[in-house]
Amino acid sequence: MDWLQILQIFTLVTGVIYMIMQIVQHKLMWYFNIMTASGALVAAMTLRVDGVWSPLWAQVALNSYFLTMSFVGIVQWKKLKGARDEKLTTVRLGKGILLAGIAIVLIGAPVIWKLLTFTSDRYPLMDAISLSFSAVAAWWLTRKHAEEWYCWIIADILVVIMYAMAASWWMMLLYVAYTVSSVAGLIHWKKKGVVIDVPGPGSRNVRD
Repeated sequence: MDWLQILQIFTLVTGVIYMIMQIVQHKLMWYFNIMTASGALVAAMTLRVDGVWSPLWAQVALNSYFLTMSFVGIVQWKKLKGARDEKLTTVRLGKGILLAGIAIVLIGAPVIWKLLTFTSDRYPLMDAISLSFSAVAAWWLTRKHAEEWYCWIIADILVVIMYAMAASWWMMLLYVAYTVSSVAGLIHWKKKGVVIDVPGPGSRNVRD
């Protein structure tokens, strides 16, 4: 077993812990996300397909973004009402934030796809779409919007396909776990979450 396989196993383990903590909204999730994103970044950067170096550049960029958003999340969750109590809370997704997320996907995916066609990325279209949905999901996660899970499900399924095509089985297994966890997270947040409103763009000041 070489160091890359060990790294991928480490990323799998920290990723599963991160997802469990994300579902129950434990604040330590952000620190595990830092570890997971770091491992996933290196795995995407060093990927080889049929012995040829074939990085998934969108995943490299995405996990760099995840690292940044983890630090943002640490700060942001401390500010959100309900983030420090024992209740599972979700913040209502306002129309402004929803439209911004849709715009990021509709505009971002084609632009990123075009850029990736000039790189060694083997799967530029799937990589671009996955990056766009993941970027929105990570942003919505820092705001505790339950709708983030829909974005994660779409993005993770695409990454599963890419790593399966590249025969990178440990990373594929990680994103299979992510997909299953995202479905579980969506169900749990919708069923158990207490919806609150936070003043800001697209939000209302009315409590359910």
